[in-house]
Amino acid sequence: MARDRIRIVLNRYKKIPGFGDEEVQQVTNCSVLWKIPNAFQAIQPSIDRECPVVLQEESHISRSYRGLAPALGGKSHITPLNRFISVGGGLAGGVI
Repeated sequence: MARDRIRIVLNRYKKIPGFGDEEVQQVTNCSVLWKIPNAFQAIQPSIDRECPVVLQEESHISRSYRGLAPALGGKSHITPLNRFISVGGGLAGGVI
């Protein structure tokens, strides 16, 4: 597989100074496709209730997973600027 076709999915992403898309790309030689936010507050109750987090309509992590699905299928209409959905605004990284 051509290296330029491999993309990174960051799981439990939290914005940290000095750790951005550029640093990930430099270290891995792959661009970042998506960032799944670190949302333990939404994930733990979902696990406890045995209810997929993606079904939580108001959850920012749910919106992120729902946006990731078409991006993985190559049908993303998401622009690079809004691929990480937050409260304010082969597969890698333990996405599912």
